[in-house]
Amino acid sequence: MRTKSGTLQFDKEVRKKLLERFPKDGKLLVANEISKVNRAIQQVKKLLEYSDKDRFYPNYIMLGTATGRFQAREPELHNLLAKEPYNIRDLLLGGEGVFTIDFKSQEDRMAAYLSRDPTDMEDFKRGLDVHQELADRLGIEREQGKRVRHSVRYGAGVHFLREQLNIPYQQAEDILENYKIKYEQTFNFIENLSDCDGVTSSIFGRSIKFSPYKEHTKFNWMVQGNSTDLLLRALE
Repeated sequence: MRTKSGTLQFDKEVRKKLLERFPKDGKLLVANEISKVNRAIQQVKKLLEYSDKDRFYPNYIMLGTATGRFQAREPELHNLLAKEPYNIRDLLLGGEGVFTIDFKSQEDRMAAYLSRDPTDMEDFKRGLDVHQELADRLGIEREQGKRVRHSVRYGAGVHFLREQLNIPYQQAEDILENYKIKYEQTFNFIENLSDCDGVTSSIFGRSIKFSPYKEHTKFNWMVQGNSTDLLLRALE
């Protein structure tokens, strides 16, 4: 496939779309497997590069991205492969005295808290799978529901949803409109953020400065910035 500039492209999303159309194509399956193997090899190489015998001493960056997301670098630990047969994360967790702590659905919970959306808040209180609940309300598959939720948080519109879900434009438009109806308070919050002059405060009082070039991503900046503040409080 080609980008708008005409450059040939064969990244993860392209491979996924092609495999959806040609699920039994031998060459596509091999190419996809090679990509996974290469990624696993590169991650192991990076881990070895920054290892000190049997220990890692990563740099923890409290505000590692423009939006304020927490990061671990040199080596990077937050995007390790976690699915078989190339589960790099479990290689690390297999060591003696090694454990993991996870804020389950932290950013989804923060989005519900900030927007005060009663539907999401009730689903979390009841311990439900919020992605499945959203998917059921929109009449789509769970994975599609998860993509819709996260895409909207990043400021996506109908065109992006159509590409992400690989569906007709009209169907993507209907899904987005239905989402706005079912989760009205979420979209009211997003709309109110558009009135911010570029700077606001996190729930703990830290200033959050929005990018002037990415007005549509203000919701994501609020979610990630506040999630980081909450993590820092938990580490104190």
